[in-house]
Amino acid sequence: MPSNAGLPSFKWAQSRPRQVLLFVAIVWAIAGAFQILNYGVSSLLDFAIQDNRIPDTLLMPGTKKFADCSGVIRTGPQFRPDSVALRQARLKVYVLGRLLGQAAGFRNAMAGNTNPALEATLTQLEQTRAKLASSMGLPTPGVPPIHHIAMVLPEFEEYIQTDPECIGARIAARYSAQHDALYRFGAFAGHSLVSRIASPFDPKFVNDLRYYGNVAGIPDEVWYPLAVPSRSAPGAQAIAESDAIAHRITEYLQAQAMPDASPP
Repeated sequence: MPSNAGLPSFKWAQSRPRQVLLFVAIVWAIAGAFQILNYGVSSLLDFAIQDNRIPDTLLMPGTKKFADCSGVIRTGPQFRPDSVALRQARLKVYVLGRLLGQAAGFRNAMAGNTNPALEATLTQLEQTRAKLASSMGLPTPGVPPIHHIAMVLPEFEEYIQTDPECIGARIAARYSAQHDALYRFGAFAGHSLVSRIASPFDPKFVNDLRYYGNVAGIPDEVWYPLAVPSRSAPGAQAIAESDAIAHRITEYLQAQAMPDASPP
């Protein structure tokens, strides 16, 4: 059995975050009309673009500026893991990314609201994230700041893609590009797991999950439930569904960490 030292318990639904999820679900249920409106406008906009009803000149071009991590990599510690360490690190980098995504998901859902349970959950996630990152010789990934409340999802997506803290770049240099992709996949999965609890009809970050999951070597059938709109009502039923999806992904990666597992 591989050592899972430093890893948090995967029964996160039975701890304080579960209570916060219920609170978040209630808040977002109240804001359901806005969610539906936003979903409808997005769908109409996508239709208009695909149908060439909006000229390309009116669409905002990509302006993402990717971080230059060459200096960090050049001066960082040299590390040559063996095959066992590489397998076990897949689970660790995924969990590190998932913890970051969950923290951002909680924070984004409750932006502008003060809640003691939420603050306690964010502190718990940060401490666990810091401990896990330290065990791999990495700095603690920070939750990205909110610049515009209406743009929290695109801002999170850009933050993970551009890697301003060079966490992904460090992981790639220390382990492999697949491990880097798995960390970023975990970040999008973690945020998506939180988001779908209160907005199950509108899956988040599907393209990112598909791209990074493919690079990381995760079969589509493992993560694809995150891309499928749920029939569950926001609240307890949606929480149980998200728990099942989280367990499905973790179980796959735990199996990959076994000594006799074939490489992905």
